[in-house]
Amino acid sequence: MQSLRRATLATTLVCVVLLMVGFFGRGVSAALLKPGIGDPADAATAAVPADRVPVILVHGLRGSGPSTWGAPRKEGESDSGMYRALRRQGYVPGRTLFVCDYRADHLGDYREIAQRDLPAAIDMAKRHSGHDRVDIVARSMGGLVARAYVSSPGYGHDVRNLVLIAVPNRGSFGANILKAIEMVSLQQQLRHRGPVRRRVLDKPVLPLATELIPVFEDEVSYVARQSQEVWEPLFGYYYTSAWLLAERPGGGRSEPAGFYDWLRENFNGLYQALILRAQFPPVSPSYITSMSGGFTPTVPGAGESLSRAFYELLAIQAARHNYFQGMQLSPPEVTAPPPPGGLIERAVAWLVRAAQERFGTLVRQRGQALA
Repeated sequence: MQSLRRATLATTLVCVVLLMVGFFGRGVSAALLKPGIGDPADAATAAVPADRVPVILVHGLRGSGPSTWGAPRKEGESDSGMYRALRRQGYVPGRTLFVCDYRADHLGDYREIAQRDLPAAIDMAKRHSGHDRVDIVARSMGGLVARAYVSSPGYGHDVRNLVLIAVPNRGSFGANILKAIEMVSLQQQLRHRGPVRRRVLDKPVLPLATELIPVFEDEVSYVARQSQEVWEPLFGYYYTSAWLLAERPGGGRSEPAGFYDWLRENFNGLYQALILRAQFPPVSPSYITSMSGGFTPTVPGAGESLSRAFYELLAIQAARHNYFQGMQLSPPEVTAPPPPGGLIERAVAWLVRAAQERFGTLVRQRGQALA
């Protein structure tokens, strides 16, 4: 009987212990999974002290914190991608995990972003984390932003590690196309607001040498002035003299020299001044000191740290486009298709031409978004 009582008491104690473990276990599980933490992986994040060096994520062209890194679009939304992976490794948003989001300035100069947006994000990360250095993970054009920052004269050596992902360190042909499409479209709109110029076959009258290079106020007005006053007259003269009126050797159809070769041969001084010698320095010297040649603390305006030659080449593209538009001509490299024969062929040709015109207008208006 006494042995039975001992067994019953032991069994009761075991049941009590199991009930207590179950009760407190449910309490601990409920605390770990309560709203605001999310999933079991977040429990480990909450338990890790946020004493590590902060990370700043920098997206690329046409990107953003949510689309590139998976950062939540607004408070309360779930995250994904790199942002979630870093958070699960113990990085705390707003304390050791930050995003440099410059999506409102996609067409701006990346050096300007490197002197404005990125330093602001770094200062915020240092202030909220208590560290004096940060780690940066940058993708695509964001890598150019980060490189411009760490190589600038005012760099404070506050970046410990810099990770670059798919960065166009040697330039991006696609970025040039986007910029050219945008600028040519803007110049065409400006051209339509004023009188259409009809260029004659005489040698073009160019601005005086002292007026050949205007003061840089902004990108659009600079390209507009150069394309209309300098490059469109020159291109019209080149097209009529080298393509329409020039005699081919032996009566053949060999193509004449390209525009830049023709320009170097016939207007070498202008070619040297506006293209070759305009590769450097930047288009506006307003943020370069004249005494020491170093950088001043001021941030350059949009496009001011790009070379003058870059904008001259954009002006040439806009001038070429507007010349053919104004003269209602097709570029010489475009071969006209043979005229359609029957009624069905003519109807199909009309539909194709309408679709091409519509698509061309759409590309000029929305070229950047389409690309």
